[in-house]
Amino acid sequence: METAAFAVLWLSLGLYAVLAGADFGVGFWVLISQASARGDELRRDAFAYFSPLWEVNGLFLIFFLMGLLTAFSKAVGVLGRALIPLLLPALVLFVLRSAMYALLHHGPERLRPSASWSFGIASVASGVLLGYAAAAPASGDLVGDTLHLRYYASAVGIAALPLTLAASAHLGALLLAAHAHLRHSRSTDWFRAGAIASGLVSLGAAALFTLAVVGQVPHTRERLLGPWSAPMGLAALLVLGGILALVLHRHGLAVILTASGYLLGLLAGAFAQLPYLIYPSLTLDQAASPHASISAFVITSAIGGPLLLAALVRALHSFASARF
Repeated sequence: METAAFAVLWLSLGLYAVLAGADFGVGFWVLISQASARGDELRRDAFAYFSPLWEVNGLFLIFFLMGLLTAFSKAVGVLGRALIPLLLPALVLFVLRSAMYALLHHGPERLRPSASWSFGIASVASGVLLGYAAAAPASGDLVGDTLHLRYYASAVGIAALPLTLAASAHLGALLLAAHAHLRHSRSTDWFRAGAIASGLVSLGAAALFTLAVVGQVPHTRERLLGPWSAPMGLAALLVLGGILALVLHRHGLAVILTASGYLLGLLAGAFAQLPYLIYPSLTLDQAASPHASISAFVITSAIGGPLLLAALVRALHSFASARF
């Protein structure tokens, strides 16, 4: 039952990472567009995609946090105390990003250029901080409820930064290209080129991150070099397939392959760490709540999960007519 709860939690966290990663990536391309002669057009299309509708991804984060509190309550205290220096600035940046988005649409005209810059910076910085924090429990540097200072200069910590940035840029550009394609916008090719380039960088960054984990974390190394190498390899192939689909202008297929690849990679990476929830100090059994609580969470998830996924389908409806 603990493993089932773990799978549900990581599925919800993976869905949040993919969807929110795309949102953070929009901020990256808003910044990059400042250097383009077509910047106004590109930002107009970017903000046409990025709307309050996409805040549905926050439901998956709430689902994960509440599930973690219910099923593995001991881990909440450990992660909260250890990661608060990274998570608190990210939360502040979340608020700043929302404020800048509101200012862009409802503020004085003279403040909109500054709001656009601030939106992009807050999006990129918050996404990178979250990715940096998410890599810490698998690094071996989180002992007890303390994240050792060596993590900040470790191979795993450093490798998490370009991976987070490149993956969010890839997801953001991919969805912007698909959205622009549906609108028959001239910016489609610009975002498509950005998605192809950032996707290739993301694959390289993922390989470096995996090598960093293999070199730094003995337990995970043994599992990644064993059977768990298969799903990780399949995840990379799916992302590569998504890039090739973009080259062929198959935007809808690219979205499906790429999202599936990132989600599979996140899930495989999580399961490769078992039986540790936080290596090396907390196993799944040690962190587990009473069996009745975990059973209630799994049963509730079986009922509420489809409703949450229905909300996701509703949010993704604009891509339903994309040509495969």
